[in-house]
Amino acid sequence: MKLFTSIIFFLISVNLTLSQTVLYDSTSVSQKYDSLYNAIGQNRVFPERYKLSILVALSHYPTLYNCEIIFQEDKIKTTLNTRPKFGSYFKKTQKRTYIIRINNSDKGEILLKDVPFNARIGIFAHEIAHIYDFESRGFFKVIGRGFDYMSKKSKRKFEYEIDSLTIVHGAGWQLYEWSYFVLNLSKASEDYKNFKREIYMKPEEIETLILKIGI
Repeated sequence: MKLFTSIIFFLISVNLTLSQTVLYDSTSVSQKYDSLYNAIGQNRVFPERYKLSILVALSHYPTLYNCEIIFQEDKIKTTLNTRPKFGSYFKKTQKRTYIIRINNSDKGEILLKDVPFNARIGIFAHEIAHIYDFESRGFFKVIGRGFDYMSKKSKRKFEYEIDSLTIVHGAGWQLYEWSYFVLNLSKASEDYKNFKREIYMKPEEIETLILKIGI
């Protein structure tokens, strides 16, 4: 976990942190939709029903405001996933396009439409953290990220780094809400919940890191 620890202290040292918002009120945030959209939503592709949670999540990543990210619904096996658009692997980081896919089938352990507002922001912020990670890597290192999924140990290390990036960017409590919802409130199978416990930060780990960093 040395790399994981190094990332945390590096990000703190260069002051990339944002203040944590414990809970967003969807009614209050919706009143700010126009300003959010004008700042970071124009010329973006995203499903209408998730536009507010997407914009709030994206607002935690100022360095990605000009990054081309396509949010699209698709039939996938998980709630969301993220990848560079085919062909973008070969481009410079500033010119890449990324796709965040959202499961819109009736099948799946957890459907995004059933996820509470703050937890929804948390999972979007986690996926955007993957893009933040990709943007710091050249072609071979982006390809190398694929190899991180080859074993449970390396996958866990990778996802802990991404969860850490999410927390450092100020969406820690939203990530907490997502993790807590998955493990304690969702109708997901126990096998799926156990997988989440093994690979991703658990709620208590998220809370500990938030408090440790002192954001």
